[in-house]
Amino acid sequence: MAFSRWDGCNTADPSREPPYNTGGKFAWLYNDDYVDTEDDYQHSKWLAFMDRRLRLARELLKPSGAIMVSIGDDEQHRLRMLMEQIFGVTNHVAQLAIEMSTTSGPKTTNAQQGTIVKNVEYVLIYRKSPAFDTEVRHTPLYDSIDKWDTHYSLWLNDDGTTESVYDRLDHEPSIREDIVNFRLVSEKGKSKGKFIGAKGMDVLLAASQPARDFLLYNLDKIGRTDTPPVSGREVSVPPERWVWHEAEGRSYRLTKSKTGTLLQIYTLDRNYRTADDADGRFGRTVIRGDLWRGFHQDMGNVSKEGGVGFANGKKPIRLIKQLVRWANNSPDAVVLDFFAGSGTTAHAVAAMNAGDGGHRRAIVVTNNELSKADRQAAVAAGHRAGDPEWEAMGVFEAKTKPRLLNAFAETSANAEFFDLTY
Repeated sequence: MAFSRWDGCNTADPSREPPYNTGGKFAWLYNDDYVDTEDDYQHSKWLAFMDRRLRLARELLKPSGAIMVSIGDDEQHRLRMLMEQIFGVTNHVAQLAIEMSTTSGPKTTNAQQGTIVKNVEYVLIYRKSPAFDTEVRHTPLYDSIDKWDTHYSLWLNDDGTTESVYDRLDHEPSIREDIVNFRLVSEKGKSKGKFIGAKGMDVLLAASQPARDFLLYNLDKIGRTDTPPVSGREVSVPPERWVWHEAEGRSYRLTKSKTGTLLQIYTLDRNYRTADDADGRFGRTVIRGDLWRGFHQDMGNVSKEGGVGFANGKKPIRLIKQLVRWANNSPDAVVLDFFAGSGTTAHAVAAMNAGDGGHRRAIVVTNNELSKADRQAAVAAGHRAGDPEWEAMGVFEAKTKPRLLNAFAETSANAEFFDLTY
């Protein structure tokens, strides 16, 4: 995907193209010759193939645009050097690791023999200029977390007093009943008979609906402490109480420990939202970094997306939607995909517009190339390029166009197809 000159969002699709140059039997075409592992110049030929396309992509980008290229392990290190040569080292934004598979199925045997199997692919992101970070609004993505964060141990009462959130839970009759039933009480010492607290929270929240309901209803009353803002250092706060502090248009909760240390309170509602992972659960989240987990879950259904099968390299719609949303969440963004593959990028943009009423535009480009196997079958049947039977087997006619027609019907998108020559 690439974020373009037109309106801010162009992206080089993480679909089947650019070819990963793995040397497999469906290896990529270069000037009508297959370049495989037997060719001593396979890497330099692949880089030459990519060089011209990346230079053109850079020309198409507006100053605030960016390009994203999906690539496997075979060529990612070479591609990164090429992109830094074209876009500049200072314009490298990120290298994402996308978890596309797990160590299961056929991979298990190799892993059990000590082989480190591949579970991720990569997305390289480069900007045209610093304007991508100064003029474009990026949208953080969030992943869900199952385990309880033990730092959130403070309960804020409305009268300004504080207490342990675990004591507060223990005092709720319906929750106390579950604490006892699931044997989450201390058996000795001063706390005998009381809720065991932090180490029992994961079990309690998994087993007790009253506890989950109580938590969700009181997110703004459950907090953890951290370093206070500079503006709050002179605020008078009684020990073990909390107060509001207003400064520079922002509101802070401040408290003071038993030892007199001033602290800021962050409440749990800041971290509870609908996550961007495959399940889309509402719960505690963390901001996603350069490791994008869980897309192996999408891969189980990716063959069904768009109603068209694609044997190798089809990427999930959720991945493309999230790349676009993170990079430029403008409802008027323009996304260019010049390696269209199965058409995932256009499908993703149409789905985004259908979901939020946006007017994003997607431009996808592909040839009508045949796979090596289809080409051999067509030749064996006496067909050649230009024949209707030959063209019907090409990627555009057999995959991209049918998939996009299905997607546009599903999302009520407006679309045009153009036959171009070069």
